[in-house]
Amino acid sequence: MRRTLFRLFSSPFDSVKQQLQSQFQPAFLHLDGGNEHDGLHCRLTIVAGAFEGKTLVQRHREVMKVFSGSFEQGLHALSIVAKTPGEWEKEKHRNS
Repeated sequence: MRRTLFRLFSSPFDSVKQQLQSQFQPAFLHLDGGNEHDGLHCRLTIVAGAFEGKTLVQRHREVMKVFSGSFEQGLHALSIVAKTPGEWEKEKHRNS
């Protein structure tokens, strides 16, 4: 199992990042993670026009399709923030 986890994250998520870039063409993308006591946990923030008109559930389902093979390779948990560029801008102004 350790070898599989290393293979998945040895080139910090390069394959997954490439798939996310290709599918969603995001304006912003941040993906990181690490080992926790119960397995590998990741956090994703993605901002893309491709999410316009989609519900939160629809966005998460689309993102999860990209990660489906990662769970088979040892990913245990994934936190997803998926926003449109307009939502992202509003949040940035709210937090300023």
